Amino acid sequence: MKWIFFIPLILPFYSFAQKYDFNWPFGYGYPDFHLDSVWGISTIRFDSDDGNPYLTEDKHLKIALVSSNVSQSDKNGVPLFYFNGDYILGGGNTLMTNGDNMSDPPFFTTHQAAVSLPLPNDDHRHILLHKDITVFPSLQAVASFRLLYSIIEFPDQGGYGQMEKKRVQILADTMHPGHMTATRHANGRDWWLLSKKQFSDSFYVFLITPDAVTLSHIQQIGSYNHPAEDFGEAKFSMNGKFYCHTMASAVKDSTTFVHLFEFDRCNGLLSNETVFTLPESTLSSGAAFSPDSRFLYLSLKYRLYQVDLHSSKPDTVCIDWWDGTFYQNGTYFCRTYWGPLINGPDGKIYAANFSCSTQYLNVIEEPNQPGLLCRPRQKGLIMPSQHVASPHFPNYRLGPVDGSVCDSLGIDNIPWAWWRYDQDTAHYGTLYFKDLTAYEPAWWIWDFGDGQGSTEQHPTHAYAAPGTYEVCLIAGNNNGADTLCRTIELATVSANAPARPDVNIAVMPNPFKTDFTLQWSGSYLPARARLRLFDLAGRLVHMQQVYSGWNTIELPHLPLGCYFWEVDDAGVQLARGVTMKQ
Repeated sequence: MKWIFFIPLILPFYSFAQKYDFNWPFGYGYPDFHLDSVWGISTIRFDSDDGNPYLTEDKHLKIALVSSNVSQSDKNGVPLFYFNGDYILGGGNTLMTNGDNMSDPPFFTTHQAAVSLPLPNDDHRHILLHKDITVFPSLQAVASFRLLYSIIEFPDQGGYGQMEKKRVQILADTMHPGHMTATRHANGRDWWLLSKKQFSDSFYVFLITPDAVTLSHIQQIGSYNHPAEDFGEAKFSMNGKFYCHTMASAVKDSTTFVHLFEFDRCNGLLSNETVFTLPESTLSSGAAFSPDSRFLYLSLKYRLYQVDLHSSKPDTVCIDWWDGTFYQNGTYFCRTYWGPLINGPDGKIYAANFSCSTQYLNVIEEPNQPGLLCRPRQKGLIMPSQHVASPHFPNYRLGPVDGSVCDSLGIDNIPWAWWRYDQDTAHYGTLYFKDLTAYEPAWWIWDFGDGQGSTEQHPTHAYAAPGTYEVCLIAGNNNGADTLCRTIELATVSANAPARPDVNIAVMPNPFKTDFTLQWSGSYLPARARLRLFDLAGRLVHMQQVYSGWNTIELPHLPLGCYFWEVDDAGVQLARGVTMKQ
């Protein structure tokens, strides 16, 4: 029987692309970095046909993303510009006109020293907020004395961009050099920006409207009496109701202080401070909230902590610790630590080591789940090139607080449908669907394309037979609904029907050191695909089952040299190539 859906006709249907953070570049230094023989900028892209992220490498993108890493895309996910604290790279990987000298010399930057936002009510302008940073070598300290903004205009969609305003001063005072982040105002249009005053218990709270950037107020709150404020992160929860500020020091055997506040998106005020202390401190540290805003994650080099904010007495629980892996970077060995944390549009949380360059990203696979069910995975992804700087984004897909006193602009939370899926590794016909819809959906209607459906948010479905299926999700609430359909080709190739399916298979990095990622993207899902690796004499040296998505291939035992690889499913070759271990 065909699965039939009855949808209230009073609900309008809207679709607004909200893909400002769908391109993540990772970089680490300078184009002539002498220790890296495979220079290139690795980018995770989330705007895929199957909803799952995929990796690319650009050896022509020559920008030094040391620590201040800003990447801005337009609402449709088209990359617009990159900013590293010193200059802006625009379309065609070229220096944007008047995009140089964005900082006072001598240039220095740090994590969260800049953030980019789409200008309210304007699809063609973006506001870049950035700090000038001063280094005090004798004190081994850094501080910021000026907060600036620049307006970047893109009169043509996907054009090269131009500087409309450059380095306009907002505030001249002593601020922490990093720890700058933003969240949407309760009216659904404007933005709040927070930056902490250095060595103080005060916060600067700025309001960004279509007409101006203003200092709304300075709020004195909290128990800040720490001897050092070197590192850490500042993050808002995905719903904007919580604000977390971590204070980590480079001093050995010191303590990290975690300050958690509630935040009022209507008036921009912090309240109800909770302080956690952790018995270690490090440069490579971070914070992030789960997509449902229930859990707070804290990374401190060796350990990953989780805090359940629904608990009557929230406390830090260690859920993962460094597994002892080192990455050889020239003559230096880097530990594959947990570092700054980033929320992905795919519902996962990613972490890059901030203390030295590696090719690994750690991943929290299910951050909405408690304890070990969140599935923290070290070295979850091997990047094509080395990196140390991870990008920083606010939550662009956050709407108004419906019904609040600040909900005065007539903007409604109309869901924007987005979803992805994972294939079961034991039963190829079983798929796990993950809803990623934004703007407060209240109900979900799935059509799996085989006459079956579901009203669960994250359903599991088992297909009875191979075939091509169109899967659709309708997500809605009282304000409206949105629909997103994707095509799935499930195990459709065979020796009798070898037509090439929609699949893209790539091996990276190439050359590799001990491990590489086999990336499987596209709408085709295999029945039992396998990777086979051959040496130059044609001898089979490795065979492994592979799946849709990212597959880690660990080959520490193989000698250095050149190898041929091929991937087949049901006896049909889908891809082949050459890789080198060096």
